[in-house]
Amino acid sequence: MSKLATLVLLSAAIFIGGCVTSDGSQLRGFNFSNVEKIAIVEVKGDIDEPVKGLISDYFSLELLKKGYSPMTLLQSQALLKSNNYDLDKLVSPKGIAQAAEILDTPVILVVDVRSFDKKVSLDAKLLSGDSGALIWMGSGKKKVSFAPSLWPSKGQREQMQRSDRIAAAKEIISKISENLPQKM
Repeated sequence: MSKLATLVLLSAAIFIGGCVTSDGSQLRGFNFSNVEKIAIVEVKGDIDEPVKGLISDYFSLELLKKGYSPMTLLQSQALLKSNNYDLDKLVSPKGIAQAAEILDTPVILVVDVRSFDKKVSLDAKLLSGDSGALIWMGSGKKKVSFAPSLWPSKGQREQMQRSDRIAAAKEIISKISENLPQKM
């Protein structure tokens, strides 16, 4: 294949795939040097449990890269369930503090997958276990374009599209995690 043809194909792939747009910010003055462990408490959205687990794992990887000790979604939810904790309490500072106390962590992470179709969009929030305050937030989105498929069956096409969405979520998580504070 000629260099020109390769360049055209790469340009088309970039154009079709889209770019990740992201934003993130932290609460000024919050001391992350005292944070060792961060518990991933909830991944919500119209997605199935295996995808929620993958999103938790991708955040765990990014937290490890930043020097934190992550508690996965599965671990957190099992511990909260064994203590009869209702996740609906995560909307109040008192409920956040209760979850953090059960999990023995100063900070919890909540992820909201807002869209998981032709656009993948998610928000992530770090919440203080002491006050329930929002101490960091990142959000990102990526348009996922599906090229006409040569796959012979509808099931295979759907599997490829699901894989593309998961890859987009991983890319978004990596991008917004650049804004996570580095563990001192």
